[in-house]
Amino acid sequence: MKKRIRILMLFWLYVIIVLAQSPNHNYIVSNTYTMADNVTALTNIQYHDELGREIQTVLKNYSSVNAYDIVTQIQYDAVGRDSVTWLPIVSSGNGDFVPANIFNGANSTKNTLYLGDQYAYNQVDYLPSPINRITRKYGAGTDWRSGQEKYVSYIYQANLENEVAQFTADGNGNLTRLGFYPPNTLYKVIIEDEDNNKTTEFKDQLGRVIMSQAFNGDIQHN
Repeated sequence: MKKRIRILMLFWLYVIIVLAQSPNHNYIVSNTYTMADNVTALTNIQYHDELGREIQTVLKNYSSVNAYDIVTQIQYDAVGRDSVTWLPIVSSGNGDFVPANIFNGANSTKNTLYLGDQYAYNQVDYLPSPINRITRKYGAGTDWRSGQEKYVSYIYQANLENEVAQFTADGNGNLTRLGFYPPNTLYKVIIEDEDNNKTTEFKDQLGRVIMSQAFNGDIQHN
């Protein structure tokens, strides 16, 4: 009985210590010890919302400026997909959660944190479907958005007839060509970066990469 009481006392002490970090948010603390004293450590705090989604990462005392925290904020779209990741800021909160409006609130706040840049975040756009396919990725910074928008685009298709060669390998690693994959049996993704460089990737139904293509202008490399 005494042993059980002692265990319960230790459990409540642990809960009190954990809740002292931030009683208004769920979080996970990870310590990477850098000294054998079992005290000196790099502390990573991940804050989560009511649905268990990570909404903020705090690298406690990581900054070289007054040992401030380095904080990154994540936002989700209307159907719960992570769509916006703000550039890190420094905070003197000593591990505390930083309110979201510090990142996405009034322009005066952005002027202080990001020198007036209205696009101080990376953004991901998705197809309006439950399979969460990405259509565009934007880099952080107004330079990517001003004038002609710059982004990485994703186009989803299926393989065409006689487009992807099919091979088999024996136990000695020798390849034998079997012809081509039948049309519409492979997933095809065309990726175009900010400078209009294209790559194409073909995957089978198990998600394994069958072939990748890179393009140097009109010259194709498989």
